[in-house]
Amino acid sequence: MNAPFPVAATYDRIPLELQQIPQWVGWRYEGVPRGKLTKVPVNVRTGWPASVTDPQTWASFEDAIATVAIGHVHGIGFVFTEHDPYCGIDLDTPVDPETGESLLEPVDGARQQLIFQTMSSYSERSPSGRGLHIIVKASVPHGRKRQAVEVYSSGRFFTFTGNVYHDAPIEDRQELIQVLWTELGGQATPNHYAGDLAETQSDEQVIQSARSARNGELFIQLWHGDARGYPSPSEADLALVDIIAFYTKHRGQIERLFMASALGKRGKYANANPRRLAALLGYMIDKAFDRVLPPVDLSLLSFRAGHTEPQDLWGAFDPPALPTGLLPPVLEAFAREQGDQMGADPGGLAMAALAACAAAICDGIELQVQVHDPHWRESARLWIGLVADPSGKKSPQIRAVTRKLASIDHDLAKEFDREMAKHDALDKETRQSTPQPCRKRIVVRDTSIEAVQGILVNNPNGILVLQDELAGWVGGMDKYSGTKGGAHNRGFWLEAFNGGPSSFDRVGRGSGSIPNLSASVLGGIQPAAIRKVASDGVDDGLLQRFLFVVLQPAGLTKDQPRRNVVGEYEALIDRMRRQPPVHLRFDMEAQAIRNRAEEFHHKLVAWEGVNPKLATHWSAPLRVDRSGCLD
Repeated sequence: MNAPFPVAATYDRIPLELQQIPQWVGWRYEGVPRGKLTKVPVNVRTGWPASVTDPQTWASFEDAIATVAIGHVHGIGFVFTEHDPYCGIDLDTPVDPETGESLLEPVDGARQQLIFQTMSSYSERSPSGRGLHIIVKASVPHGRKRQAVEVYSSGRFFTFTGNVYHDAPIEDRQELIQVLWTELGGQATPNHYAGDLAETQSDEQVIQSARSARNGELFIQLWHGDARGYPSPSEADLALVDIIAFYTKHRGQIERLFMASALGKRGKYANANPRRLAALLGYMIDKAFDRVLPPVDLSLLSFRAGHTEPQDLWGAFDPPALPTGLLPPVLEAFAREQGDQMGADPGGLAMAALAACAAAICDGIELQVQVHDPHWRESARLWIGLVADPSGKKSPQIRAVTRKLASIDHDLAKEFDREMAKHDALDKETRQSTPQPCRKRIVVRDTSIEAVQGILVNNPNGILVLQDELAGWVGGMDKYSGTKGGAHNRGFWLEAFNGGPSSFDRVGRGSGSIPNLSASVLGGIQPAAIRKVASDGVDDGLLQRFLFVVLQPAGLTKDQPRRNVVGEYEALIDRMRRQPPVHLRFDMEAQAIRNRAEEFHHKLVAWEGVNPKLATHWSAPLRVDRSGCLD
């Protein structure tokens, strides 16, 4: 039987310490009911099924790979037992079998990224290329699977490909694994919500129970196919499955009831082939069962990561690679392709592009931060600083992401010149009674706050301020921090981060009103300079408003054919520029993430008694949150 996905055969890259343990099996794909495929362990000496509890069915590493070479199995696997020190973490990405599109929600992807970064141990891609296996030294009382994360240290085999994702030693992570296992609901009885419990009510009784509940109106709305109030029809589908799963833990009954609803009768489900339908329904039901336990909260794992010894925040370290799957596809493709072509860190391009996008989005597009406070709304506004030595290609990255904005600004200038020419061509009497055209701007380079004030009078949607050297910009304010002028400058930019109406008074030049004092900031700074600015600066939160991105060392440029990622990125900027004002809200899950983030960072700020500067830095994600972006 042919494997549906390519299997890497770079087995020599598997850690030697694992190769030396005779706990290897083969595996092959076999079909199971409902059109799914599963990986079945194989005794490579006999060709019969292997057992994860019977050492007689295991073999040496050499015997296992030899069986792959002659085509008797699709790959090899390692059996975890109570007698070895190893533990495996499986980060999976469920996909639509028909379209190949990921079904993984952003919150689950962010959780997986946190786990990978925290464990920082040998990791390799799964046979499909969509999952990630992390191997550590640790043990857990029993295996645990929740929301696309699995943890096992015995009674399980893991496939191995040698397709290395993170080439590192197998690290001892017992404490972190215990935290992860607990936070994933490790104390719960395994498989209790597998969906095989008996039906205790008829379909009609389940429907009646849901109708009569406190949220019965919501159930009725969804049952009849009304998805209003949800970001997408898929979110409405998940909400209905959640409600049904509250009243029955039988997987078949949940599927039957959902398919009987108006949402389930849509073509997405009614016209799907059996394999795709099973994947779609299975994913939603798994999510519903996962939510029976408390929401997954990895804040403790995040807090404990790397805190066993004091760390020099400004010491030398290797900046991490840009994670996959966290950005919209257009931005991720642009960052990676441009980074490869320029020999620049795609992480810097990605974050700089986010600042450019924030500037392109009209400030009338507002996000309501809290459910019950309609007055707390924030617009897209980001301050990004690229940190690298002079050879780190900071300026080329900034030019690449702002080229489209510069073009828009140039067009606005030409439009202003045309309108001024028309105005100047009017006769004197008409010209005096006709207001002069307003100069629209979107990008402002190194300039004084007086000039920025004048620009913002006519630009209520905000601007992007480009600073070639952030150290000079911030340091210039600190140099005069003891004077009225220095404090005034800092106060102006602190206000510009928050947005909103403002006014100014100029000696000898009159007063003015700014409808919306709003600015995103993008610039570069050298490591030594940021250390000095952070050490010497005033603790008013100005520096902490930045998201600083330490860039990986620059490499050589590559001149080769590529897809038109630049055109796609610039088209995105154009589309965002044209979006009308709108009032946005978090969905329920995003709101929960925001609330947990606020609680977590509130606890970190309690360290203020130890180091006020560090506490101010830790509280920065809350300020980013206030601009509509979560850390």
